[in-house]
Amino acid sequence: MPSGMSVSFILGSPQPQGPRVAWDTVRIARDYMTAGVRGVDISDDTRIVGLGEYQAPIEWAKSEGLGVTIHAGEAEGPESVRTAIERLGATRIGHGIRAIEDSKVVRLAVERDVTLEVCPTSNIHTAAARSYETHPLPRLLDCGVKVTLNTDDPGISGITLGHEYGVATEKWGMGREDLLQMNLTAAAAAFVDDGRRRDIVAALEAWGRCPR
Repeated sequence: MPSGMSVSFILGSPQPQGPRVAWDTVRIARDYMTAGVRGVDISDDTRIVGLGEYQAPIEWAKSEGLGVTIHAGEAEGPESVRTAIERLGATRIGHGIRAIEDSKVVRLAVERDVTLEVCPTSNIHTAAARSYETHPLPRLLDCGVKVTLNTDDPGISGITLGHEYGVATEKWGMGREDLLQMNLTAAAAAFVDDGRRRDIVAALEAWGRCPR
């Protein structure tokens, strides 16, 4: 592993498998926190089992010091984002792009300081977005929502994070400062200790000062 790089893990609990598997996932994540596990994710299609069914295991995860992220606002509409925020207390949401369909949900995300983990190419592959040109990421940023840029599953989508940076610059006209800000947002939302967060922010800010 390159010097200065560290890796930690988020264990995913697929929603179609139900809350019982979520309880097991939290237990395993808790037991392996010393081995680099930092959080849990309620993932996959939110239409199979209602998000509200996960409130108890999510509260347990938080009580054990685990970070929590919830998939919402991709397969389902903005109400799933509202449920993730209001009922599950999510501060990180996987995808979340369909929040843009309801101004009240957008405002809720801003007020609750929620970060959306947005994956443009994946969103097109799953038909959550029709095209890069119509993808809501730029509009979410304009509304003040915190957004990070991600690959989702690079093995399935056949992409890299660099590819998504290319999408941001070529399709949406974003520049260096925009990419830096999304990375600073990611650092602020990362499931890491404060010391590691400071190191990441310092490295990003140093990169931002480099000659262009």
